[in-house]
Amino acid sequence: MPLRQPDPSIHLSPEPLYFEAAKSYSAITSGIALFPWTFTTGPIAAIVGILITVTGSYRWFIHAGWSFTVIGISLLILIRADTAARMWIPISCVSGVGLGILYSAMSFAIQAPSSNKDLPYAAALYSFFRNFGQMLGVAVGGTIFQNAILSNLRSSTDPWLVQNAAAFSKDASALVEVIKGMGAGTAVAGASKAEIATELLRKAELVKAYVDSLRTVWVVMAVLAGVAGVLAVVCTREKTLERKLETEQGFLHEDDD
Repeated sequence: MPLRQPDPSIHLSPEPLYFEAAKSYSAITSGIALFPWTFTTGPIAAIVGILITVTGSYRWFIHAGWSFTVIGISLLILIRADTAARMWIPISCVSGVGLGILYSAMSFAIQAPSSNKDLPYAAALYSFFRNFGQMLGVAVGGTIFQNAILSNLRSSTDPWLVQNAAAFSKDASALVEVIKGMGAGTAVAGASKAEIATELLRKAELVKAYVDSLRTVWVVMAVLAGVAGVLAVVCTREKTLERKLETEQGFLHEDDD
């Protein structure tokens, strides 16, 4: 019987925050920047679903899906605040392909060993555990990020960042707005060039701490995906997708006599 793997899509949550904090993108532009994931996951999932239907085999697609996912998440660790689009777009596509493969392949793997009687329960539990995995992933990822950025800011040489480390670590989304506002209002307020330069250096250090904290989240998610991938290779068994029709419906034949 195939093992139920954790949902790999949990690594997607930090990406919009990265684009807003490091690239100063708006919320809409950050959503557009997610297209390398969203525009690969859907089509790949559809293609894999068709291929599994035609070939009747899903095990190797699960292996390939976890391989792409682990490699893609691991490549995210290479991303820095100044990483160009020509680098992060291909990196994004790798994990997007992996997620697309897994979305279809795991659905077949869950249903294949189930009897016709248990099939509705298997499908329902599959959806439940996927949603539960997403919830757990967001909670765990948020906790890892908070502890990482708290540690990064407390190790700063800037007293202001050290003083506000605890407050900044409580809300990753609110910190994005703080970063966007830094350096923008000082010139308007009539600050001196030295004050503006200090503010910009402080902003750069805060952005670096933010991105480094996100990279810590990706490291943990890459490890978890690797463990899940190994378990999938070891524990998933191929089951035939062919099954006899079992139904209580039928034809009633009356005797001519």
